[in-house]
This record gives sequence, structure tokens and C-alpha cells, in this order.
Amino acid sequence: MFVLQKENLQLFESVERKNLIRSYERLADCIEMGLSKGTSIIHLAVEEVTG
Repeated sequence: MFVLQKENLQLFESVERKNLIRSYERLADCIEMGLSKGTSIIHLAVEEVTG
């Protein structure tokens, strides 16, 4: 969702907060996978992103 800060500050802050939480959850998932699978999972993720 795209919200301009100057148009609706309250909605903007809510969307930003949810996006930040989602990003931290994704980061935590990546760290957990890295800890459980070792460095091989990082190589697979880089290959997937870079093609």
C-alpha cells in the first residue's frame, strides 16, 4: 500500500510500523535458517536473488 505522509500521517505511520515488523520477521526467519542450515542456505538464497 502506498500512502503519502503529508496526506494521512496516522495511516502512514501505521503502514510504516507494519512494514517494519514484517521486515524484522523476515530477518529473524533468515537468521534462524542460517543458524539451522549453516552457510549453504545463504549461498542458495544469493543464487536465487541474483539468478
